[in-house]
Amino acid sequence: MITDLVQVMTAQSYRSIHAGKCVKTWVRSCDVRQTSRLGKGVVDVTKFAKLNSDCFGGIEGLPLQLLIMVVVAGLGLTIIMGWMASISAPRSIGEVFVDPGEIVVFDTDGDGIYSREGLTLTVVVTDQSGDRLEGATVLLEGSNIRTLDGDLVRGVTDSMGRAMFVDLAVEHYGQALATVTVTVAKGDYGIDSSFEIPVIPS
Repeated sequence: MITDLVQVMTAQSYRSIHAGKCVKTWVRSCDVRQTSRLGKGVVDVTKFAKLNSDCFGGIEGLPLQLLIMVVVAGLGLTIIMGWMASISAPRSIGEVFVDPGEIVVFDTDGDGIYSREGLTLTVVVTDQSGDRLEGATVLLEGSNIRTLDGDLVRGVTDSMGRAMFVDLAVEHYGQALATVTVTVAKGDYGIDSSFEIPVIPS
């Protein structure tokens, strides 16, 4: 049905309900004359100008509800941020420094065995933040490295993150390049075996 609406306007304020919500609308309406092909009639819509005054309550209450939601959201965000701040960063071994950075061995009697004795090595260990790591166990392995007594080379870093090894012996057969692996371990910092000292036959 095709409908033509002709409105005769008078100054009046009323409230209309749209999508279930109260909306204050300033219009001019008195009545509506509706004309169609099926006939003519007059529809009085002035009754819509007299909606229940309780409609204002929803509009006035909305800011309070929004305020409550903002406060709750703010408290929740504060709790989450505090919880995240209390979580410490994962601990790990940072870097390993060794001095000297290489070991040169010699074949003094021509038997193909390259060796070195009286060697001093200093190992410095840091954590993930670059701070010196105290109490880390340092183990040197490879190229038959040992103490003069034939024991494994093992030590613990001091308050400066340093472990010093003296009077070490290294022995390597042949002219191929070899290495000494430096393994560092400490509790929840984990284990790091990535550093290797080149052993160079000369």
